[in-house]
Amino acid sequence: MAKTKTQDIKNRSPREIELFRFLHAQKGATFDQIKKELFKNLKDNTVYFRLAQLQKLELLDGYTSNSIGKRKYYFLTKKAFRLFLSKGDENNIQLRSDATQHDLEMTDLRSRLLSSTRVVDYLSENSLQTWGPLLWGEEFDPYFRMRSDACIKVFLQNNAYWSALEYEASLQNEIRIKKRLLGYYSAPDIPLVFVICKTSSIFDRMRQLEKDHFSHYKPKFFYKLLSEFETDKDLIFYNRENKIMRLNEEISIPKPCKIRPSDL
Repeated sequence: MAKTKTQDIKNRSPREIELFRFLHAQKGATFDQIKKELFKNLKDNTVYFRLAQLQKLELLDGYTSNSIGKRKYYFLTKKAFRLFLSKGDENNIQLRSDATQHDLEMTDLRSRLLSSTRVVDYLSENSLQTWGPLLWGEEFDPYFRMRSDACIKVFLQNNAYWSALEYEASLQNEIRIKKRLLGYYSAPDIPLVFVICKTSSIFDRMRQLEKDHFSHYKPKFFYKLLSEFETDKDLIFYNRENKIMRLNEEISIPKPCKIRPSDL
């Protein structure tokens, strides 16, 4: 008996389901990011063909944009989310980024962090905001309320701790920065906040405001300049007192800490 169109659409491989989860988690991705994440052993033409087939089935959509260097940007469709990801109790469904450059850069940060030795898990903002603490667990409630750019699980002192990740790509006004700093310092269940700053002016401004207004708190913010994040093999972050946190070094991870992103 010939397959119906609906059966053909639903007959997706495990790797394609991973692709749908990845695109939802990151609110879209470029061809290069998709290939690196899921199809690194396939030739470009093969990947292009597979993505084109999924577009033909209306499971993916995409466009080429000058704003992201004339790269092809792919994102999940409502149909794909409904057929393969929906659990029926979503808080919010966002399939396409409204800050494309920021979120594409977040995807690159995610890849780099998950290749380090101390980051053993990752949960994106979109995955958390879609289903909230009811699915992910009450430990994620403070991150949900803060709308952290991501949650990363960091292995430190023989234990793994969920922490916040923030990517600051543009210089915010002082009131907004102070409000953000206060929000995190008022959340005792968030032990650490890792901040990656796109420019040195953002890096200097945030650290100085923390020194000026929050020095009575035990430091929980650790900063890294984006250009150094991309090249520093040790991934060393600095707090306001210049104490360091190294995220990439030779360590032994206990077996219960699975090195696998929660989004996938």
